[in-house]
Amino acid sequence: MENYNLELSDRIWKFNESRALGLSTLSVYFFLLRIGIERTSLKFTISDTQISTQLKMTRKTVKVCKEKLRRFGIISYQSISGIPAEISLISDYPLILDNQHFDDDLNKKRKAKKQNEEVLVQSKILKTSVSEIDDISTKKIMDFPTLKEFIEYAESIESYDDNLLLEIKNKHQTWTNNGWKNNFDRPITNWKSALKNSLPYLYNSAIKNKKTIETIPTIRRIKIDGDS
Repeated sequence: MENYNLELSDRIWKFNESRALGLSTLSVYFFLLRIGIERTSLKFTISDTQISTQLKMTRKTVKVCKEKLRRFGIISYQSISGIPAEISLISDYPLILDNQHFDDDLNKKRKAKKQNEEVLVQSKILKTSVSEIDDISTKKIMDFPTLKEFIEYAESIESYDDNLLLEIKNKHQTWTNNGWKNNFDRPITNWKSALKNSLPYLYNSAIKNKKTIETIPTIRRIKIDGDS
């Protein structure tokens, strides 16, 4: 095992000359090599938590370093959730990598990461847009007038007439029942303007109703003999 120690130590340094692994990744590798020497085996089981504790690294950093070593073929392992991975130290990994193969693999990972980031950004934009629409809708609903406010504004309009009061009440009820949409099923975004424009029609309707009431004949009771 001592020979393996020297061979693997020498090999990792030679590999690092052509493809810099980084201090953290080298630290993880030499820690794993030390564990292998202690257990006199190139294959052993150890958890990320143990590595993290010994090297004073976060588990996330340990995972990244292990994945880099595996990608270069320096170690092999299979992750199983909740179970410490069985790690194998590879002794005959190539010192010179197929750069094209590695670059293609790296480009794929970068592309996938970029796509994930774009999806997250679009998701945030969509959520923000939906939230803004909800806020606008809520604000519009809250801006709809009460009957009292509706009548008070109608009375402030120059063309207002007392004969319109019943028609104005009915108009408020109609728009409320219809979700504050007009006869064309379009949202009423400015109820004051809509009411002001409706007054001439409401006035005509009020006059017509008044004439109808006035023309209804009065029915007199016919006296029958014997009535007192």
